[in-house]
Amino acid sequence: MPKQIKCPICSKRLLDIQKESSGEIAIKCPQCKHVFYIELHDLQIK
Repeated sequence: MPKQIKCPICSKRLLDIQKESSGEIAIKCPQCKHVFYIELHDLQIK
């Protein structure tokens, strides 16, 4: 079952990840335009 990742500012759904995903990504919210860095292995948002 994929887990949904939402923007911590506006709560817009950004992406879905699988449990076995790993790595780190930067993603820009299309609604509020903030950039977030997500560590996929422990789902920390910075």
